[in-house]
Amino acid sequence: MIRLPSFKKKQKSKLLNGLSIEAGWVAAVQMTTLGGLHVNSAKSHPFDDGAWSSAMNSLIESQGMKGDVYISLADNQYNLLLIDAPDVPEEELGDAIKWRVKDLISQSIDSVVIDYFTLPEDAYRGRMSMVYVAVVDKSLIQDIVDVCDDAGLNILDITVNEVALSNLLFASGMTEGEGTGLVSLGSTSGQMRLVESGNLYLARNIDSGVDRLTGLNEDELSDYDLAQCDQVMFDIKRSLDYYESQLGKGAVNKVVLMPADANLLRLADVLNEKMPATVQPWLWQYAENITYEVACLEHMDQSASAIGAVAGGWLEN
Repeated sequence: MIRLPSFKKKQKSKLLNGLSIEAGWVAAVQMTTLGGLHVNSAKSHPFDDGAWSSAMNSLIESQGMKGDVYISLADNQYNLLLIDAPDVPEEELGDAIKWRVKDLISQSIDSVVIDYFTLPEDAYRGRMSMVYVAVVDKSLIQDIVDVCDDAGLNILDITVNEVALSNLLFASGMTEGEGTGLVSLGSTSGQMRLVESGNLYLARNIDSGVDRLTGLNEDELSDYDLAQCDQVMFDIKRSLDYYESQLGKGAVNKVVLMPADANLLRLADVLNEKMPATVQPWLWQYAENITYEVACLEHMDQSASAIGAVAGGWLEN
């Protein structure tokens, strides 16, 4: 799991805060971790033109957030690269990755924060050692630190969306011991992640978004709507085939769709008729290890990454 070590500190409290920056909104959760994960509150706040920091300030203030916090970054705030792991001793791996990545990015290496996590040993049938590397602008990290310092929040960890959602999936108890696909759809595009036992094996972008699926709430689907469903299916199957044939893993039997709005509920029904894997929407009542106040449900889908960020700390500690 990726951790930005400069900000990782020992967990001190059982009441934890989570913040996530998304494409167009920020989300905040307050959770307790005694005996499991419980969501005490969940809120989200929209922003325009990249003004996430003022939205986050407003949300922190309205929620009265204090103490420890875990943070998840938006997909568009970092680059995630998959590279061959340098053949060096473990204690030299970080420096070796840094020098390899400097030729793959347009920014100066001194202007970014780089962290990484290795793929599990059984990926690619053990023939290759691969590493996911996250590249984040230092200025963004500093802006986040400034917001949290001003609010009196103690940053325990800053992570990326792929890891936050992988931790959420694992902490929920929905994926224990089996490979699971997680499809999260934004307005115009989405991401496909393949996870087993909390470990991320594959992350890739897909071209489908919820804006193309707005007709799925009609009783009779048009040819256009069916074509959009087929496009999502092809994107998912491409990743599942790669997971099995190239990564050398077994067949994925479950695919989870986020968010669980009416269109994705219908999409799950359509895909279940076309795919061998079970396709289901992400529904919080199926997350056996995560409980919540009923009043939180309105914002929990938009707060999924924030909850996943806290879940990662809970799993680690």
